[in-house]
Order: sequence, then structure tokens, then C-alpha cells
Amino acid sequence: MLSGQKERPQVALIDINMPLVSGFELSAQMSSEGIPIILMSVLINGERANHASALGALDLLAKPADALG
Repeated sequence: MLSGQKERPQVALIDINMPLVSGFELSAQMSSEGIPIILMSVLINGERANHASALGALDLLAKPADALG
């Protein structure tokens, strides 16, 4: 995935619901490469929060997110 690149992302912000690959699948791959992840979704529930935590996500954000608070 990131082989051949000299620089790695400092953090990845990943939507759980994507059309071609699950955000959980992408997060697992990036996390295994040591890239910190933050997940986001319209639907936040206990199951998704537990899955995000198991993947080592730094946080699980609800969409729409308000960056200004």
C-alpha cells in the first residue's frame, strides 16, 4: 500500500462507509503499518466503537463533524 513512499502520513482520517473498501479494512491495514487512525461515521454505536478501539483507532468521530467546536 505505502511501499516505495519515503514519507508516511502522520495520521489517517478514514470514513467507515466507503464504496470500494470498508473503512475498517483500510484502518486495519494502515494501523498494522504503524499509521495512527481516526475513524468517522454517521452511525456511531457500541459495536462500531468497540471495533474502532480494537483496531487501535485514536478516536471515532460522528459526522457531520464541526471542526470549530
